[in-house]
Amino acid sequence: MNTNALNEKDCWTRFQNGAAAAYRQIYEKHWNKLFNYSYQIIQDYDDCKDLMQDYFTQLWLNRASFPVPDNVEAFLMSLLKYRVIDFLRKKHIRQKHTILFNTLQRYQGSLDGSDPLLFNEELEKFYNCFSQLPEQLRTVFRLHYIDAMSIEEIAAASAKSKQTIRNQLNIAATRLKKQLKNNFPAILF
Repeated sequence: MNTNALNEKDCWTRFQNGAAAAYRQIYEKHWNKLFNYSYQIIQDYDDCKDLMQDYFTQLWLNRASFPVPDNVEAFLMSLLKYRVIDFLRKKHIRQKHTILFNTLQRYQGSLDGSDPLLFNEELEKFYNCFSQLPEQLRTVFRLHYIDAMSIEEIAAASAKSKQTIRNQLNIAATRLKKQLKNNFPAILF
């Protein structure tokens, strides 16, 4: 093993033990490469700055839970890839909800004077079906589809496996689709 790798492992170990100087060293050494990677994908300077700030904050907060990597740069890059994917997924969900909201507003106000009443009836059917789901399925569905939490975040918060969360989301979505298939505007499913 070369001296540079030993120095990086030593720095990482000090970082895990709470040494701010080691954290600063990791930050200064890897910031540019990590930022450039995220910018190539996200292509928004402010979003990348926010992402990187959150990334390094979470790195510090979770430092004790990480293994000592053989290659610090590769390890940091792999962690960042998951953050970028999560960021893009949340951004997509926000855009999807905005489009849905705008479409529902158009649907609510279109055709004739009875449409707002029809819309409210359809929305009431959705809430009725949603409220009939078991509490755990409602909670997981709301956290993922409305609050835009990742499966990993929900699993960590509920102390359940990621696969259990995926299964619960699938069951909830399947039940809602089946119950609402002929009742709710087609754009929702």
